[in-house]
Amino acid sequence: MKDQATGPAAARLKRPAVPAALICAALLAAPALFGCGIGVAPAPIAHPQYTVPAPVQNQITVTAKPGSAVGGVIPVFVAVSNGDEVARELLPQQVYAITESGARVATIPPGEAARMAGGANELTGILESGAIGAGAGGALGAGLGALVGAATRDVPGSTVLGGAVGAGFGAFEGAPAGQGAAQRQANQQLNSLALRPAHLDNNFTASGYVFFPAGTYAWVQVLLVNAASGNTESYRAVW
Repeated sequence: MKDQATGPAAARLKRPAVPAALICAALLAAPALFGCGIGVAPAPIAHPQYTVPAPVQNQITVTAKPGSAVGGVIPVFVAVSNGDEVARELLPQQVYAITESGARVATIPPGEAARMAGGANELTGILESGAIGAGAGGALGAGLGALVGAATRDVPGSTVLGGAVGAGFGAFEGAPAGQGAAQRQANQQLNSLALRPAHLDNNFTASGYVFFPAGTYAWVQVLLVNAASGNTESYRAVW
């Protein structure tokens, strides 16, 4: 008859083994899950406008195309075409949204617009990216928590706990990293698409986005400076 092990040795022999493949699969899943948390975020302006009016001889043409509100911001695509022989000066700060009552609302600087757009709960890259990171962390934390409970019976504690703790910290770090990356993406896009100062010679066109607080408006007013006379001219486009 063979001798039977007793005491701690017997206890170790009776504990069920967890397949190594299961441990590896769970740990290898961590980068994929957390990768979602810091991926490329949806842009604040999902479908930018690029269509501008053709210059009309002896006329200044102004168009405005409001987009969907993002958080507390409405992006408006403004285009100005100069068909006149005299040049015009365009300044983005001299573009206004006019309410039904005639109140004039100034534009929001692109940087502040990006911050406001990032604070929205819908259609924003920041919270979506952060939510993905947090969700992945919760799923992975639950999975590894169960795995640690089983695996430590046969795998040295330092090995499995090290992987679990590392993945756990990754869960907490994934959301802030995703939020930071999404905020940078929002700033970059809004700044690159924003309307810029322009000197409009004959047949020249300038276009870009300006940003207004969410609200109800009737039309957009654009003030241009006549390069020959220095006078300010007012033009408007229906909202």
